[in-house]
Amino acid sequence: MAVITSNGLVGKVKSATDFTASVQLLSSIDKANRVSAIVQGDDKAYGLIEGFDDKKNLLLMKRIPYDKKIKKNSLVITSGYGGIFPKGLLIGKVVDVKVDQYGLNQTAYIEPSTDFYDINNVMVVQREVDGVPKESEGEDEAE
Repeated sequence: MAVITSNGLVGKVKSATDFTASVQLLSSIDKANRVSAIVQGDDKAYGLIEGFDDKKNLLLMKRIPYDKKIKKNSLVITSGYGGIFPKGLLIGKVVDVKVDQYGLNQTAYIEPSTDFYDINNVMVVQREVDGVPKESEGEDEAE
């Protein structure tokens, strides 16, 4: 499940017990730690948040098609694809964009909306799954 602050996305629940939960931050280095995201603008650009630049404290949004025009200060939100993060959670804003060495993709450097080094209160966001009916509480089925 997604974990947010009042400023934006922090990460996801990695494990949970009855009274505690461990959260994997967006900034953690793990090949499986990916978030499908959209750079908002006239021409929406899809990519994956995968990686963190420790020196600049910026998230890396990779696999953006080379032909998408990305403007600095554009907002980056979750796309809703991937099964964990609901659509529309704020991730941050674009600071810089660079083309990869082969010229096929772009990498956007994202300033996170949340300070990963100063987190006080978080909320866990439950994702609604399309096609699964909600069970009515307190109603008995007639047989």
